[in-house]
This record gives sequence, structure tokens and C-alpha cells, in this order.
Amino acid sequence: MERTGRLRLDLYDAYGDALGERIDVYLYHQTLNEVLAARDVLVTKPITLKNLRTTPQGLYRLFVDPPSYLPVSVF
Repeated sequence: MERTGRLRLDLYDAYGDALGERIDVYLYHQTLNEVLAARDVLVTKPITLKNLRTTPQGLYRLFVDPPSYLPVSVF
């Protein structure tokens, strides 16, 4: 299966400003035993994660871990 999927993340603080710090992003595949990680990514503008699986196996759990904020996880 080709990995042509992309995910664009726009990450802002509570005031609507870009985070402006380095974060870790993890994508946990919900069917396969696969974890994709983007570590130490500077977030001053939107970031794009590439080479993701698309349908029908493109279901991931997203975990974002910024050092100055609480981590966030969504499906």
C-alpha cells in the first residue's frame, strides 16, 4: 500500500499564537503495530507530516507533547 497521506498541524496556544517551541508528535496506527514519530520539531508555523497510510488503513491516534503545555491525544 502506498504511503501518500499527509497531515497538516496548526498548533497554537490559548491566545492564538504559534507555540514557538520544539515538540514531539507521535502517530499510533490503530490497526497495525506501527508508530510514526516526529521529534524535536520547531513549531513556528504549520507543520506537515508525510508518508502516512491512506484509506482503508489510515486510522491513527495523534499524540502531541509540547514541553511547556499538557500533552494532547486525539483519534
